[in-house]
Amino acid sequence: LAAAPVTIEKLDGDQLWQSPAWDSYDALQYLKGVDLMAQNMTFRSVNLRGFGANNNNRFLQWTDGMDNRSPGLGVGFGNVAGVSELDIASIELQSGAASALYGPDALQGIMLTQTKSPFAHQGLSAYVKAGMNNFGRTDGSAPTPFTDVALRYAQPVGRYFAFKINLQTLHAGE
Repeated sequence: LAAAPVTIEKLDGDQLWQSPAWDSYDALQYLKGVDLMAQNMTFRSVNLRGFGANNNNRFLQWTDGMDNRSPGLGVGFGNVAGVSELDIASIELQSGAASALYGPDALQGIMLTQTKSPFAHQGLSAYVKAGMNNFGRTDGSAPTPFTDVALRYAQPVGRYFAFKINLQTLHAGE
């Protein structure tokens, strides 16, 4: 095994499901050196090494080897355009300069998300999460419900072709 010159923190699918966090991005906060900046319930940006900015444009987010940043803004979408938890095989975080491997935009690190292969993870899977939020508000409004429903279906078609479908809806608020 080759030793990496940087610290790599990794969450696999089982660790995500065993985490007390309500989604995969919230589970990242339990890793060493990770700071999540929460703009709202569905948009959290990952920061490493103390760079606490909402638009961390020197931190790459790749999903299955593809850049997951806004083309116009050049910053990561966080979990707004992320992968459903049902389809995450693993998430690796490399803090520090990863420029030698991933280019100059990886100055503060990279988050590599791998999704499940439809060849290895076949069939139908789903989850339903529900709860209440906004307890203890000072404006006198009542707590509001939230629901998160996801569905994943994957099937090989022959030896070299497979497909997967992921659907997810999140409702929170009034």
